[in-house]
Amino acid sequence: MKLIVMRHGEAEQWANSDAERQLTLRGQKDNTQVLTALLARHSPSLLCASPFVRAQQTAQRCSEMCKLPIITSSLLVPDAPVHSTLDWLRDVLAEQQVVMLVAHMPLVGELLGWLLGAESELLGTSEVRVVNMDVVEYGCAMAEGRWIAVR
Repeated sequence: MKLIVMRHGEAEQWANSDAERQLTLRGQKDNTQVLTALLARHSPSLLCASPFVRAQQTAQRCSEMCKLPIITSSLLVPDAPVHSTLDWLRDVLAEQQVVMLVAHMPLVGELLGWLLGAESELLGTSEVRVVNMDVVEYGCAMAEGRWIAVR
């Protein structure tokens, strides 16, 4: 099984709520650059994203490029309990071989850290990490690749 984890692109600093923050122009450009490189090597079979606006905008760009619908999950919001997200991910990966998540820090860092059996990872905006695993358990994943925007 392969898991592609992407942190949303750069977002505006202020909005009525954290959930409503939109991507900046820089965030949009970075997303396109990173997704172009990523999708040249990997083809997700399922695309899942946080309901927050900036993650939905990031996932929408990916959806346009890889022709997949977006599955929205509240288990991908920034403060989602990582073990609840992992339980959900076990079910998802049982059905799909290559799953892409678009979410937020600290969740993406905690998720990757747990899968890799390490400390929480730090991902920049528009950063993508790809890991391979046979099962969804602590320390079971092997890092395969990392993509970041070049500015």
